[in-house]
Amino acid sequence: MHRTQSARRTVSPRPRLGGTARSGTGRNVRRWRRLGRRGQVAPVATILGLLLVVTFIANYLTTTLPSQMSVNDLNHEVQVENQLGKLSALLTAVSMTGTQGVQIVQPISLGTLAAPPFAGADYSVLSQGNLTGRLTVSFSVTGPGSTTQTLTNLGVPGGSLLVHLQNTYAPAADVAYDQGAVIYAQPGGYPILVDAPPITLSNGALSLWVPSFQGLAVTESGIGAAEVRARLVNLDQLSYPVNGFSITSGSTVTITAVTPYPAVWMAYLDSITPTSVTPTCTGVRGVCSSSYHPSGPSATVSVAIPGVTTLTIDYATFAVTFG
Repeated sequence: MHRTQSARRTVSPRPRLGGTARSGTGRNVRRWRRLGRRGQVAPVATILGLLLVVTFIANYLTTTLPSQMSVNDLNHEVQVENQLGKLSALLTAVSMTGTQGVQIVQPISLGTLAAPPFAGADYSVLSQGNLTGRLTVSFSVTGPGSTTQTLTNLGVPGGSLLVHLQNTYAPAADVAYDQGAVIYAQPGGYPILVDAPPITLSNGALSLWVPSFQGLAVTESGIGAAEVRARLVNLDQLSYPVNGFSITSGSTVTITAVTPYPAVWMAYLDSITPTSVTPTCTGVRGVCSSSYHPSGPSATVSVAIPGVTTLTIDYATFAVTFG
């Protein structure tokens, strides 16, 4: 019995409730409080990080991206202007050779630069442009035996191309090749002459290069590169005086342009003619004085030039297709 009681006391001692047990419990409570605070900080930090990311993206989408894409749109406009200007120079150079069948190919960039993944490229449409446009030259010629003839080129169709730039971050715009001139125009604005038409007047000598396009049955659109293919079909050259024929003394040589860009043509023709000569413009719905409207009516711009003694006209006809 004694051994049994002694073993029982040894196995089951009374627990001590001194300060040591209370101190350990306090440390555990403080440890759990610290762990609780850490558990609250982690989600808050994550939310703040996400807010920073969202704020950065929102700022980029509302300020940086539009500015960047607007620059891309404007750079694309300049690029297309240069490409149509190069096309104009190539057409003139090929026609001066007089070799029928010679072909040129000029790429036209239809798409702007993109800013993935937030903004794609803006597209453009290449078409035949001003369907009613033409450039007409009328003049009188005196020949042997006091014969006077009035000549004109009304049967020659015009030469026109149009690239419509469907900009998203800059205003939509058109870049046109119009009877040898390269023109930039925005809806609601007034067209700007980028490259002058090949018409010169100096000391009574008037020279014109008049393009004529055949074909152009389709359009090209998208963000890739299109090609303008032009093949010289025919070149007719007129030059006076020649073989006893000359421009009738005291007469005028009249240049007439049918165009949707009358302000450009009036300003240019006014700049190359004497100060006493003023171009005229006629058309429907105030087209001569109103701002540019895509697919709007064309106007007829004319100027009668006196004192022309030497006249040279090159009529170049091209078969033009897109690819």
